[in-house]
Amino acid sequence: MTHLSTAVRGDGSCRISGIACRKRQLSVRWSDRRETIYHYIWLRDNCGCPVCGDKVSTSGERFFKLTEVPLDIAPEDAFIAEDGTLHIVWRAGGHTSTYDPAWLRAHDFSRSAEIHRPNRPVLWDAALNDNPPEVGYAEASSGDEGLFRLLDLMVDYGFALVRKMPLVADEVERLAGLLGYIRETNYGRVFEIKTKPANRTLAETSLEIPPHNDELFRHAPPGVIVFHCLEASADGGGASILVDGFAIASRLREQDPEAFELLSRVSLPHRRYIEGVADLRAETPVIALDAKGEVTAFRCNERTLAPFDLPGDLVEPVYRALQQVLGLVYSPAMRVQFHLRPGDALVFDNQRVMHARTAFSGQRHIRQCHVDRDEVFSRFRLLGARSGRGAQQLA
Repeated sequence: MTHLSTAVRGDGSCRISGIACRKRQLSVRWSDRRETIYHYIWLRDNCGCPVCGDKVSTSGERFFKLTEVPLDIAPEDAFIAEDGTLHIVWRAGGHTSTYDPAWLRAHDFSRSAEIHRPNRPVLWDAALNDNPPEVGYAEASSGDEGLFRLLDLMVDYGFALVRKMPLVADEVERLAGLLGYIRETNYGRVFEIKTKPANRTLAETSLEIPPHNDELFRHAPPGVIVFHCLEASADGGGASILVDGFAIASRLREQDPEAFELLSRVSLPHRRYIEGVADLRAETPVIALDAKGEVTAFRCNERTLAPFDLPGDLVEPVYRALQQVLGLVYSPAMRVQFHLRPGDALVFDNQRVMHARTAFSGQRHIRQCHVDRDEVFSRFRLLGARSGRGAQQLA
């Protein structure tokens, strides 16, 4: 059965120009000449009619049971209606499903579609020193459009600088609140990064801190971190350093595929012990991959690594792989460096971007908040949809 129906309404790439029913799949041809293949079982599973319920709706109502459908389900009929929607009448039970072309196009998971998918990370190295992503606090806090600009930069680059914040102690909480909900830990709701005689962490000294991701000793490490500078060191030290973990992973994959594979497969232990306060332990691979082999997280902190408990044949290969990745992490060619001045803030994705600082003397005061990553990216998608950038839902 083959249909060459043309939609009367619809615009641009979201208009279906024709369909063809194959043995187990439906071929959809678009007005921009792209072809998309959808499996029948996938289409039946994603029927969002009132009878089946919508499994992606905000209410989470879902009445359809996948076990009620044969794996070899096929259409009795399929056609494009006058309004441009795709209709399928299913052979098993005669149920009719309707699909909006824009929804179908947004869920085109073919390899060709992935190339065009928005919000692929912008990988960077030291060349970004000339033009780091930044936005003014007045703009970022002015409403949806300004906040979306801040989040859009962070999603693309993994970080964004926010300039000209008021020198008020709780302003970091207001900025964090714009992004999501503040996460409280054993360090409190806000962590005061100042030099202290009785320091608990390296952050509370004036020493150099090498590039790292924060708190990998937690099963759920901080997602998005917010820094707000209230006082900078007068000696010119204490420069902030950022490294793009996704760029590191990309280079490692090219230069040493074996090290990349090992660090994406083997989980390494991290620990933080503060007597009478915390004994935190977790394991995580340096590189996290999705089902397609795309890097979804980079987690590296040499200082919190606990003694490895590995099979004997993996000990030396893992150490070799770690030396390879750390050589890239610590390379000046991979870093962005700048000074946070009083009133500057930094927002960054702790599942991607490593941070560091140079040594300093004197006083320096940074206030730090954590925001769960899920909430930040949820807000980003909602703001994108609200402003007409619906494709952002795939980020």
